[in-house]
Amino acid sequence: MGAKLVGQVLAEWAPHLPPHLTLALVQLAHTARDDDDPPRYYAGIRPIARALGPRPNAADPDNAAEQAADRAVAQLVQRGAIRRVRHGGVKGRPAEYVLDLFGDHTPARSAGLLGAVHR
Repeated sequence: MGAKLVGQVLAEWAPHLPPHLTLALVQLAHTARDDDDPPRYYAGIRPIARALGPRPNAADPDNAAEQAADRAVAQLVQRGAIRRVRHGGVKGRPAEYVLDLFGDHTPARSAGLLGAVHR
C-alpha cells in the first residue's frame, strides 16, 4: 500500500486542494504501491466513491456517489495530480491512472514554497 504516497499527498497536495479532492487523492495514493515507478491506480471508481461518502439525498445514491467520484478524478487530472494512461470499460477493465505526486508541477513547488525534489 502507498503509505509514502499518502504522506506526499498530505504534505504537498492537501493544502492546495478542497477536502473532497484530498479525500479522493488520498484514496488513490493509499491503493497504489509505494514501490511502483510510476505509482499507478487501477482499482476502479467505487473505492473513490466510498471514500467520498454516500449521497443519501440523491434519487440513486450509489450512482450519485460514483458520479461525484468521476468528477473528482477529472478535477485531479486537470490539476496535474494524476493522468489517465488507460481508459476504462474495455473488456470490463477499469481506467488506470499514474499518480504524478512528485516533481516541479506540484502545487507547493510551483508556488515556490519548497525546494528541489528529493524522492
